[in-house]
Amino acid sequence: MFPPPSEPETYYILGKLSGVELPETITGVAENVNCYNTYQTYIELAFNGNKFEPYDNYDNKDQINSLLERIDSWEKLSWAYGAPGYNVEGNCLHLDGVLKLESSYDLTYDANGGTIGDSEKHIVNDITTKDPENYTLDPTINPTHADEGTEDVLFAGWTTDVDAKGKIYSVKDAKNGSVPAAVEVVDLIKTNTVYALWSYDADDDDTPDINEIIVTPADITTPAAAIMKAASWTRTAINLREVTATASRSPASTSPCPPL
Repeated sequence: MFPPPSEPETYYILGKLSGVELPETITGVAENVNCYNTYQTYIELAFNGNKFEPYDNYDNKDQINSLLERIDSWEKLSWAYGAPGYNVEGNCLHLDGVLKLESSYDLTYDANGGTIGDSEKHIVNDITTKDPENYTLDPTINPTHADEGTEDVLFAGWTTDVDAKGKIYSVKDAKNGSVPAAVEVVDLIKTNTVYALWSYDADDDDTPDINEIIVTPADITTPAAAIMKAASWTRTAINLREVTATASRSPASTSPCPPL
């Protein structure tokens, strides 16, 4: 464990740089006046020259290295009074860096009337990711739902739409566009709960009906223009039959033409 932050509580003491060669005096700088830009090159040389000594109040050096890796930038070098953890009296130079902390997020998978294992919800705590706006949902979390009467109810994905709460969707819902969008990626900054999407499986093919394209006879329509054209073809066929029948009575014909 890291020791508690020093005062103020946003500060951690990492260690000290010894033998840093500064080309000009810094003693005349007023307390807490930042002069890092002036000495940045020399600070970097000190780190690269293995002149950093870890603070010995940590359990091990790996903890120091972990914090050092999370330094987003070194941006302040100033005089300040004392150095917590070190036997320093009076003013000394403080080198301040900014820790780039990884935010953590919690995400709830809500079974929405079903179950995940033996629970109605599955909560994942302390998610850390470098891209919280594009977090991929866990594909191994698959809730189940009891049948509704004689119809199976199948899991059709996850949604962030709270309107899905307490609903089981059908083909009719899919056709009229009332089914919320399923998602595989969420923005953890804006989203802390996803809801299971449930669908009937009326045709018993083990595929959620709302994920299928189902065409019923009621869906098939014939435009009026097509009907008129079909009628025209029918009349043409009748006329052709009459012409053929007349030709079959021609004296030059040796046998009647077969009827169409």
